[in-house]
Amino acid sequence: MQALQQDWIAKWALFSPDNLAVKDFDTGRAFSYFDLNRLANRLAHALQSDWDIQPGDRIAVLAENNLEWIILFSACQKMNAILVPLNYRLAAAEINYLLENSGPKLLITSANFQEKVDQSPAAQALEQWPLEALSEFCNPELQKPEDRPFPVHPAQEDDPVFILYTSGTTGFPKGALYTHKMLFWNSINTALRLIVNSESRTINVMPPFHTGGWNVLTTPYLHHGGFVGMLN
Repeated sequence: MQALQQDWIAKWALFSPDNLAVKDFDTGRAFSYFDLNRLANRLAHALQSDWDIQPGDRIAVLAENNLEWIILFSACQKMNAILVPLNYRLAAAEINYLLENSGPKLLITSANFQEKVDQSPAAQALEQWPLEALSEFCNPELQKPEDRPFPVHPAQEDDPVFILYTSGTTGFPKGALYTHKMLFWNSINTALRLIVNSESRTINVMPPFHTGGWNVLTTPYLHHGGFVGMLN
């Protein structure tokens, strides 16, 4: 895939850097496409150098809606890494199963779910980065050497970008591989149906482990240079 086809945020940081990309309506925090790309570069460099995340590695996240999800998504696009949203409504034993099944290299957890993580043997065997520390690292008011452009790791169209788990109503949750090709064409088809373009705005109230939150209310808008508001 060509770099700007794979790295959507870098494209819009080039075309319309001052346009607002995302805003958290609970906190008032907001990023332009320029700042979102700068922070995603910063995070991608850190994930590679500090946590040894390589193409195809999986990053599991246990957290509610926040802007760090969007930075992580963009960083994973750049790195050809795989984002694994975990259902925080599950019990600790169920979260343990998801971690064993998905095999992440890194677990990112917000403090309000740390108790569940502490009860998971699979989590204890993983490298962990508290979401609050990640958020501090991604402070847009700081300038860091890692803000420089990240050299995109080219993805094949069938490389996964997400593992999204089913609800598990008839058994254990199943991890659905969501590829770069699926992400691209879902965005195109959704945009055609909903008439999404760079002037479009939406609010995402879906939990981050839900496909609708990503594939209807987030990624089509980011792909087309629109605006995504977030609420818990």
